[in-house]
Amino acid sequence: LYDLAGQGEALVALERVGEKSATNLLDAIDASKQQGLARLIHALSLPHVGEAVARTLAQSFPDLAALRAADHHDLAAIEGIAEVMAEAIVGWLADEQNQRLLARLEAAGVAMESRCYREPAALDPGAGPLGGATVVIAGRLSRFNKDEAHAAIRRAGGKPSDAVTRRTTFVVTGARPGAKAEKATELGVETMEEDAFLERLGPCAEPSDEDAPEPPEQTAPASALDGQTVVVTGSLQRWTRQEVEDMLRAAGAKVSASVSSRTSLLVCGEKAGSKLTKAQKLGVEVTDEAGLADRLGLD
Repeated sequence: LYDLAGQGEALVALERVGEKSATNLLDAIDASKQQGLARLIHALSLPHVGEAVARTLAQSFPDLAALRAADHHDLAAIEGIAEVMAEAIVGWLADEQNQRLLARLEAAGVAMESRCYREPAALDPGAGPLGGATVVIAGRLSRFNKDEAHAAIRRAGGKPSDAVTRRTTFVVTGARPGAKAEKATELGVETMEEDAFLERLGPCAEPSDEDAPEPPEQTAPASALDGQTVVVTGSLQRWTRQEVEDMLRAAGAKVSASVSSRTSLLVCGEKAGSKLTKAQKLGVEVTDEAGLADRLGLD
């Protein structure tokens, strides 16, 4: 369609196409080039990307070039983008045929800048000791469990994250920090041990009144997944499908084989397929094995 630019006379020569119709058609095609990055991403039909995810990507990257330069760690660090989705998007953008398509669109004058990009928060010492910092916890800390560490980061004005990317400010390493510490070294991200982290937090290391739990009711404690309907799809790496389903049931969740409007959570492995697509259309929350482990309190 974009190749029709400047071919008004050829259009008029077609049966039942008048000069006015040809002009209106070409004007509409030209106007479609200026719809912004979110609409462009949605129109490209990237795998697992519906309208909502397309907008999330456009809010996270200023233009298509920035999105194409991102790796799957960068994408997976964005809230709402599961690991399996991130890998599929990076794979689509790396495909030579798709790259040729994007080059043709750019040559035709299609705008590739975002209209809804949100600049990452700058470090702001006035907002607390960690004002604006994105912090990842790698390994077991002696002073905090993971939830307590994240609460301390928020009290100090920072943002806790589970994935190490180029946007990470620093990584706190505890016992057995594993792949996150290795990724930080690879990307040149600052790492610090727990004692240095406590010094950085200052008084924010101590729980505030707002962090105090409500007095417990005299009932059995419910798990984070109690009563939720969960669907498992794709090829899992850490556990077998049966192991995951058994853990979900033990946590009080109901395991279902199909995605519907009643589904609370979709757990995705590789090659998630149509269930992931349907979950995105219905607005169902999506997570991967790492996210499920966090919910279940597993290492």
